[in-house]
Amino acid sequence: GKRWWIMAQTIGEDLYISFLDKGIGIPKTLLESIPEQEIKGIKRYIRRLQGALRVNDAGVIAGAMKYNRSRFRKGGRGKGLERVQALVNSSPSGSLTILSNLGRYHYQFDTDPKIKLQEHADSMHGTLIQWNMSLKTTPQGR
Repeated sequence: GKRWWIMAQTIGEDLYISFLDKGIGIPKTLLESIPEQEIKGIKRYIRRLQGALRVNDAGVIAGAMKYNRSRFRKGGRGKGLERVQALVNSSPSGSLTILSNLGRYHYQFDTDPKIKLQEHADSMHGTLIQWNMSLKTTPQGR
């Protein structure tokens, strides 16, 4: 059946949250479920971001984040990563890492967003999302 887990831990003044979903993964569900014209836009973005001809899992995850897309077409569904990224942006030491199938997407926000993509040789067969944010209040209110 469908299984997922969520874990949280504080380390010092940072909160770490991890979510594991042992489904088929973001890249496969996204490319199978959105209209072809949207896929073309996401693929163009991925190629520009990676400077590559091949669309790989890390790039598809980046495209899903850029276009706030998921396999869900119902209102209010599939917006969790957009909200997590907003939390990361509000934290001075926040980061977001998504491992899905062969892809790794890492997002860090200090003064401007930084995205790193990586492709792995072995699939994790699902999706692991880990983000952290500071629990400490800063003078800027972040």
